[in-house]
Amino acid sequence: MATALGLVAGVTIILTGVKRKVHIGLTAALAAVVLSLFSGQAWSVLKVSLVETLLAPSNRTLLLAIALITILGRTMQVSGAMTALADSTQKLFRSPKGTILVLSSLMGFLSVPGASIFSAPMVDASGRQLGMSTAQRAVANVYFRHLWYLIYPLYPPFILLQQMSGIPYQALLLPGLLAIAASFTATAYISFRGTTEPVAHQESDVKGALPTFISSVLPLIAVLGLSLGIGLDFPLAVVIGIVLALLIVPGKGFRPDDFAGRLKKGVLAGIDWHIVSAVAGIVFFSRVVVNSGAVPVLAARFSLQASSLLILAFAAPFLVGFITGSHQGAIGIVLPILLPLLSGQPNAHQLVALLYMASLAGYVISPAHVCLVGTIEYLKGDLAATWRLAWLPTGVLLIVTLVFGLIWV
Repeated sequence: MATALGLVAGVTIILTGVKRKVHIGLTAALAAVVLSLFSGQAWSVLKVSLVETLLAPSNRTLLLAIALITILGRTMQVSGAMTALADSTQKLFRSPKGTILVLSSLMGFLSVPGASIFSAPMVDASGRQLGMSTAQRAVANVYFRHLWYLIYPLYPPFILLQQMSGIPYQALLLPGLLAIAASFTATAYISFRGTTEPVAHQESDVKGALPTFISSVLPLIAVLGLSLGIGLDFPLAVVIGIVLALLIVPGKGFRPDDFAGRLKKGVLAGIDWHIVSAVAGIVFFSRVVVNSGAVPVLAARFSLQASSLLILAFAAPFLVGFITGSHQGAIGIVLPILLPLLSGQPNAHQLVALLYMASLAGYVISPAHVCLVGTIEYLKGDLAATWRLAWLPTGVLLIVTLVFGLIWV
C-alpha cells in the first residue's frame, strides 16, 4: 500500500512541477526519491536505479543519442542550414500552401526544440498571402510539424520509447502512417479552408534553390539512411551527420573555411543539457518505479482485462501528455507502469504503439505545449480560437489510435 501511495505521490510531483514550469528532469528525480522513501528501501533502490540509468547499455545509448542529436541541430543552426532551408523551401515550393506544409514538416525533421517558433515567420507570411486566419496559421505551423513524430526515428521521445520498451520500428510504422494521412488531411482542411491561392512566383525565383535545399538537409538524410537503411549504430550515424553539418555550408558545398568556428559554436557548445538532463531524470524515475516494487503492487490491484489495458495504454498517456505538455514526460510516467503489465502479452508491442500515439495527441494540443503557445504568442493569436480548430486533427488522430487499439486488444 505504501509503495502505491509513493507512486501516486511521485506522479503528482511530476505533474505539479511541469505545470509550474519546473525542469522535468529535476521533478522526475525528486519524484524518484519520494517513491523510494515509500518503498522502505530507499538507499538500495536509488543506488541500483542510478547505476542502471547511467551505465545500462540501452540507457547509455539513449543519453548519448539525445546529446548527439542536440549537437547536430545546433551545428546546422550555426552553419546556416536552418536559414538556408527556410529560404530555399520558399523558392522551391512556389505555392504558399506547399511552402507552409513543407517548411513546417522540415522543422519537425530537424528535431530542434521550439523549431515551430523558427518556422512561424515564414508560415505567417505565406498564410497571409492565402488569407488564412491567425488560428489557421497557428494550427498549420504546429500540426504539420508534429504529426511526423508518429514515425520519425530521430525524435527524442521516439528514441526514449524504443530504448525503454524494445519495440521494433515496424510496429509503429503502419499505424503511424495511417494516422499521419488522416490527421494531415484534417489539418489541411481546417488550415486552408476558405483560402485563395495567389499567383505563383516566377521561374527565376527558384534558380539555385534545389542545390541549397539538398545541401541543407544532407546531414539529416545521411543519418536516416545510415541508421535505417544499412543498420549502422545510431549514435555513429549521428556523428557522421554532425561531420557533414560541419563541412557543408548550404548553397556553397563543402567549405573547410571557418571550420573551427562551426566546431566551437556547434559541437563544443552544442549539447542541450536541458533536454539530456530531462531524459536522464525520466529514465531515473522509470528505473525507480521498477526497482521499488511499485509495479507488482499496482498490477495486483489493476485488472489485466483487455478493457483495463486499453484504458491504461490510451486514456492515461493522452491525459498525462495534455496535462504536462511534455511528450517525454508522458512516456516516462506511463510506460514504466504499462510495460510490466504487458509481460507475456502477445499484443505488447501494439499496446506500446498505442501509448505513443495517444501521448502525442495529448502533448500536441496541450496548453502547456511550448510550440503551440509560442506560435500563438508570435502570431498574436488566441488560444481558444486555435483550440477550436486544433481539436479536429487531434480528434482524427485519437479516433485512428482508438480504432487500432480496439483491433489490437
